[in-house]
Amino acid sequence: MGPIAKLAALHVAALVLALTWLGNLPVLGGPPNLLLVLAIVIGAQYGWMAGAISGLIGGAMVDIWLGDGVSHLVGYALTAAGSGFISSLYLIRTPGGAMLAVFMATWLGELVMAAIYQYLGHPVAWEHWQQTTPWLALYNVLVTPLFFWLVGNQEEKRPGRVRPTL
Repeated sequence: MGPIAKLAALHVAALVLALTWLGNLPVLGGPPNLLLVLAIVIGAQYGWMAGAISGLIGGAMVDIWLGDGVSHLVGYALTAAGSGFISSLYLIRTPGGAMLAVFMATWLGELVMAAIYQYLGHPVAWEHWQQTTPWLALYNVLVTPLFFWLVGNQEEKRPGRVRPTL
């Protein structure tokens, strides 16, 4: 299976899991946001452009399912592109660094989503957002190693990603 087909299958599998089994788990703050984590990991592994495209695809899938407009599409794309840009600066070199990046990107993504909702005229319950986002970020961090394993390490295939020699 080629990388494009693999990533497409991962998007569909993440959406199906999020909408069926995982979406019904009674956990604090809601279930992990699998499509956002997938987009962040793809951004970290393949670069900011691939992350943005993955975020657009994953966000569009969620927006189509929820009938929400374009809020997830824009939020996921910006967050995943940012993750890819940060990883290109060699700030994410270890699994711990990648998990920290997913934690921070989840906060950023949720904030961007709330700002988009506010801009579009939808009311945002900031108290609810403050109570659920830390849990969501934690759950996203817990599923991150699985997605890094599924996406695979593209370090040697990523253009413009040459490690400096010492």
